[in-house]
Amino acid sequence: MFSIIKRRAAIVPMTFAVVLAFAFGAPTAAQHPRPTADGDTASVSSVLAHRAAGAADEAAALSLRAIVISGIARWHDGTPVENAVIVSSAGGNAVSAPDGSFTLAVDVPGEAGSVGVTAVATLGGVNYTAGRLVECRPGEVRIDLGGIRLDPAAECEPAWVPMFGQEPGMSSLVLALTVFDDGSGPALYAGGQFTTAGGVSANRIARWDGQSWSALGTGMNERVYALTVFDDGSGPALYAGGTFTTAGGVSAIRIARWDGQAWSALGSGMNDSVHALTVFDDGSGPALYAGGAFITSPAGDSYLAKWQGCAGTPCYADCNGDGNVNTLDFLCYLNRYVTGDPAADCNGDTLVNTLDFVCFLNAYTAGCP
Repeated sequence: MFSIIKRRAAIVPMTFAVVLAFAFGAPTAAQHPRPTADGDTASVSSVLAHRAAGAADEAAALSLRAIVISGIARWHDGTPVENAVIVSSAGGNAVSAPDGSFTLAVDVPGEAGSVGVTAVATLGGVNYTAGRLVECRPGEVRIDLGGIRLDPAAECEPAWVPMFGQEPGMSSLVLALTVFDDGSGPALYAGGQFTTAGGVSANRIARWDGQSWSALGTGMNERVYALTVFDDGSGPALYAGGTFTTAGGVSAIRIARWDGQAWSALGSGMNDSVHALTVFDDGSGPALYAGGAFITSPAGDSYLAKWQGCAGTPCYADCNGDGNVNTLDFLCYLNRYVTGDPAADCNGDTLVNTLDFVCFLNAYTAGCP
């Protein structure tokens, strides 16, 4: 229905390093002053000449030139950092070799006077960093940094780190994220407009297990705007909403359920796009709520609708929820009753009185199925 490094040993550490290259502009050339006319001494041609020279300087500053940055990423004891992810703010990406060497091609502004290189790595939960500022000489096309030694950082500083890369990291928009465990462990799920994730074909929805991307069947035929996890009584499942009309090749009008193996529809779906999904318990049990552009849901609601699962109704006599009905439940209810806890309203008339006590006694005597 409507979810370390023993750096030379055999233990392979989970390491992750990045080298961020930033181009810092050199002081700009002196601006050509606009000539001041003194009577009739300033000529139009002189003004135009100065303006043309200024424009040429601006064009040179804006032009890009290709350079290649190379070096070797090393831990503080001199051992190389293998599989370092190398990125640059000017674009491009590379991965270091087993010996720690890397080569990164970047485009820098024509007037750039220096290139700053920072290396960051994490090993055993500890951050390692290194920094270098090198001169970028005119006409120079290759810069060899030599070894970059990474030392333990003084403290952890929150920062964005490269993980998924530029295209084809994701081929287009990511519009929704959530975490779901399909039985093989928690994973990150992304939905959106993309059709590939990390070079893997994944139509508008994909799963990231911390190492690689994978598809969820054949995915969707249109955008996914919302993702959430809900248990309708048959177990937790991933629910997706969007503009799609098929999910995994199955007809699923703008909302669908993924149980970890296959897609299924939620009734007849919605007559327009679904943009938001969440789970909420209004007192009658957890339910899935969907919001979007639909004028009328199958239940007749506009723009916001509730999908009620088939989870079993809690046994009222099991006051403490331990799955057994015994004196502990009786004491639990007495405590609620004496304090006027709304949960003691056994008969649901919004009042807590002797009728509720009798109601509970009957439930307690009957026990739970």
